[in-house]
Amino acid sequence: MRSVEENSSHDFAEQSNGKVLTILIIIVCLVFFSSSWGKRQPVESIKATGLKYLTEQEIIGCSGFTDSAVLRHGAISLTDIERNIVRNKFIRSVQAWRTGLGDITVEVTEREPVAAICGDDGILRYLDSAGVFLPYRLFAAISDVPIFYGIRQYDSTSIREQCLRILQDLRNYGDESWTRQIGTVTWNADKRYWQLHFEDYDISALVSPGSDMYLQLSGLHATLKDIGCAGKLQIDLRWENKSVVSAKAG
Repeated sequence: MRSVEENSSHDFAEQSNGKVLTILIIIVCLVFFSSSWGKRQPVESIKATGLKYLTEQEIIGCSGFTDSAVLRHGAISLTDIERNIVRNKFIRSVQAWRTGLGDITVEVTEREPVAAICGDDGILRYLDSAGVFLPYRLFAAISDVPIFYGIRQYDSTSIREQCLRILQDLRNYGDESWTRQIGTVTWNADKRYWQLHFEDYDISALVSPGSDMYLQLSGLHATLKDIGCAGKLQIDLRWENKSVVSAKAG
């Protein structure tokens, strides 16, 4: 048989466990009802951050916040806001959260153009790092990016991948003092090579698409270090462990 002390301790433990469970249930209920109540509150304003090319009005316009159904019911889902905004071709990602009663903040990550492809029609189509073409309106606000010429099927996935791989190799080489000078890249479809053109110098370099770009860039860097950047030069890097330098015509 249990002693009186044992029964008292057991009863006390049961009471303590019951109180803890009751408190937990109350907390869960408060969190649930608070969340539900917050979701039902009317949205008074949406603030957008992280914008460079877009305006806050555009973000609000594509968020669904201005829809008549939303205004009539006075509630809006953060998930719906994110889903609506990310449909915009300029947007890479978006995150929305409530910053106060009736206020929502939307943090936007825009797609950044890294290159432009000029097709046979002469129109520039800007490309982001994921290979996504960006809308025409970026043209006026865009910073300088390398332009690729001589590409007939500009919308080909393999072509876009090649362009992005060249850009990545240029970045990975690690010497931006001269790789940033490469302003245009031309594809010679007949002879199957890329021609890199320097902006501030009358120099071009021929590279093979299937070869190790790092080795070719190393050869280009070594050649320019030896001969300098004066004169009209063409440097052919398509030969293994060799650079062929010739004067440009004209």
